[in-house]
Amino acid sequence: MQNPFFTKNPRFSPIDPTAIVEAMRLEMGTLQECMDSNKHAKEIRKDIQDTAKAMIRGTGTFMLGFSGSDPTKVNAVEMLCGFHSYNHFEQVIDKLLVSKEHLQP
Repeated sequence: MQNPFFTKNPRFSPIDPTAIVEAMRLEMGTLQECMDSNKHAKEIRKDIQDTAKAMIRGTGTFMLGFSGSDPTKVNAVEMLCGFHSYNHFEQVIDKLLVSKEHLQP
């Protein structure tokens, strides 16, 4: 089955969530109930604000960096957007690891 997320180009037309639900044979009533309730609207708006603040412009964005004294927070020093090969990720991570070694006492 072709992935319904990629059958339309979102630059030219919005993705129809009902078509995706139908193509994946999921429960249409559950989607409609969720959409009508706006249950997640506040969280979605916050996610949109957070991504704009981080200058993320699309999916496939990876933030790489280091944690400090608070392990739940990361100081992002590299941002990769879009598709990248495994080798590219490896190079960026290796570069970060080398730079971290130079920072440690």
